[in-house]
Amino acid sequence: MDRPLSRPTRRQAIGAIGAGAAAAWAAPTILSVDAARAATVPPTLNLTAVAGRNSDFVVTSDDGRAYRSLDAGLNWSANTAPPPPPGADLVVAANSGTNDFQIATAAGAVWYTINAAFSWSAAGSPPAITGVVAAAGTNGTTVLVSGTGDAWFSFDDGDTWTQASSPPSSLVTGLSASDDGGTPLFMTVASDGSVFQSSDGDVWTPVVPPPGGPSFVAVTASGNDVCAVAGTDIVYHWSPGFGWDVITTALSGLTVVAGDGDDDFVAVGAGGAMIRDTNGGRFWNESVDTPPLFIATAIAGDVFGHYVAIGPGGAVSRSLDYGNTWQNPDTPPA
Repeated sequence: MDRPLSRPTRRQAIGAIGAGAAAAWAAPTILSVDAARAATVPPTLNLTAVAGRNSDFVVTSDDGRAYRSLDAGLNWSANTAPPPPPGADLVVAANSGTNDFQIATAAGAVWYTINAAFSWSAAGSPPAITGVVAAAGTNGTTVLVSGTGDAWFSFDDGDTWTQASSPPSSLVTGLSASDDGGTPLFMTVASDGSVFQSSDGDVWTPVVPPPGGPSFVAVTASGNDVCAVAGTDIVYHWSPGFGWDVITTALSGLTVVAGDGDDDFVAVGAGGAMIRDTNGGRFWNESVDTPPLFIATAIAGDVFGHYVAIGPGGAVSRSLDYGNTWQNPDTPPA
């Protein structure tokens, strides 16, 4: 099937939706590259996951701490009495809707919030899953997957969980979630090259993989555009009805990839260098002012073009311009 070499992004298609919305992302104040240094905190803080929506972000640690930012990563505060017990090894974070976040341990203990992480509640009916490697949410649905392809889903923002009747049985390494015209689109990738998709977290169907059988390490989505990486210089782009594009970039060792929900993407490669795309994940030809002395291990974005990245030693960096330039928080997690 022929497809256009380029297409307008969702942002171009809808135009300016009011001066207030445009101001939220059109003219952010960005620090110079020299000032854009990732904030570091005591080495005892090991951040493990990040999720975000509408300028609200949550990061987790491997000792039960959860932090929230309500200003796109500028200032962070810890929950005064988070339900996870001290030492809880939180490994994943997800967002399923406005103000709704979920965090979980590898052993399947889950906590959720419906007030932008001001308070957390333990899942009333938690999933009986172990070896959790990824979580993702959209449109009120949240999915947890294990490294062996077990999957559990929640339709009530993380309170009650049900096991998938037809899971993505594979060696899962990544999970993405996005809104495809009002319908959830979940996708998993695996180290054996297999790909599965689901619209509800319950029934998963295989997707014809890209040529070459890449050993995937991460996946993300923005709308119905999905991008996956496999530790090489290639980005694998997929969209419904068109299948795969195999895009060779100028950056090797791609291991982290994130989307913002508005056709924009950022990826991290060798040495912490970054590359980005602002046209649905199909071109990847835009360079990034990479945060000095910072190697992102996970990134999350929102539809305003904000990104928050976490790195070794509790480091955090943020971008307000679709991943182009990065700056440190005023008050980092501590």
